[in-house]
Amino acid sequence: MQQKKTTGCKRILATLGLCLAPLLVSATEPPSPFSWHATVDARYDENIGLAPDSGSKRETLTTHIEAGVSWQAVQNATQELSLTVAPFYNGVATLADLSNYGVAADLNFQQAFGTEFTAPFVSTDVKFQWQEYDKSEIRDGYRVDAELAIGKQFNPRFSASIGAKYHYRVSTNSNPEGGLLNRNSDDVFDVDRYGPFFKLSFSPTPKTNLFFEYNYMTGDVAATGRGTEFNNQEAFDAARDFAFEEGIDFVAWRIDADQNIYALGINQEITDQLGLALTLNYLEADGEFDNNYENMVATAGVTWSF
Repeated sequence: MQQKKTTGCKRILATLGLCLAPLLVSATEPPSPFSWHATVDARYDENIGLAPDSGSKRETLTTHIEAGVSWQAVQNATQELSLTVAPFYNGVATLADLSNYGVAADLNFQQAFGTEFTAPFVSTDVKFQWQEYDKSEIRDGYRVDAELAIGKQFNPRFSASIGAKYHYRVSTNSNPEGGLLNRNSDDVFDVDRYGPFFKLSFSPTPKTNLFFEYNYMTGDVAATGRGTEFNNQEAFDAARDFAFEEGIDFVAWRIDADQNIYALGINQEITDQLGLALTLNYLEADGEFDNNYENMVATAGVTWSF
């Protein structure tokens, strides 16, 4: 009798083992290196053309939609390497000719100097973006944004980083509508600029992150406004900018400028898959020959990760 009970228990345990084995195996499998996300945000621009005079300023609202995939190529105690590819569309409300679509690829690498949570780190981020505009061919082309930073997580709530940024943009249209105004009209949107930045982050709760960033940039800027409002016009590359409602009255200029950019924002995790972001940017610039301008940009968005 005892032997029959023992045999029965063995059979039950064996059956349970066969049923649970797939679950135990799947639990020990490493997570997939691929993840997906979808983002929708609304952006308000106070001076989207970066015009130097109040009469040429145009404010507008842009809706940004993107869906992308990320590949976590490396992730260990001290290193992270990831690549994200995301097609996108930007719909501009009051200046529809500025609506555009394209695809962005973002390569990010971070190296920590130690395995402890507060170890300092160095990070690099390179983003390539190709975009086509609905009815503003002069803006068609691609851009590269690169960032190098060093930082440190001082405690679970506070971190800081400093570094440098570089922006490079090329227009692929060699014969823009409207023709040559001053010098080389096809070079207006061929710009590059660079400069240092620092960023402070504070997390009052594990799911809430507040940040402040200051960035100084110097170099080329493409600015649009009424041609009569730019100082020393003959010194710049220029082309007619038909994306603005006044058409022939508006001109895009490539000028040199020193920009001070301030950013304040909050990232809020709602669930493991859902996050909200609010950002306020203020830009003030000193352009050559007193072509100065400013712009305030407010962005609110939601991201779903899966």
